[in-house]
Amino acid sequence: MARPLETSAQTIDHASLLLIDLNTNEGVTGRAYLFCYLQAAAAG
Repeated sequence: MARPLETSAQTIDHASLLLIDLNTNEGVTGRAYLFCYLQAAAAG
């Protein structure tokens, strides 16, 4: 991150981001993202 995100509990200087595109046979596209800033949650 170019500039850290600061909360009342901690400073976050890096975070994992997963982008998901789902294309169906009917031509419908679904999009989602997963953003994780806790190292304990990202380790799994």
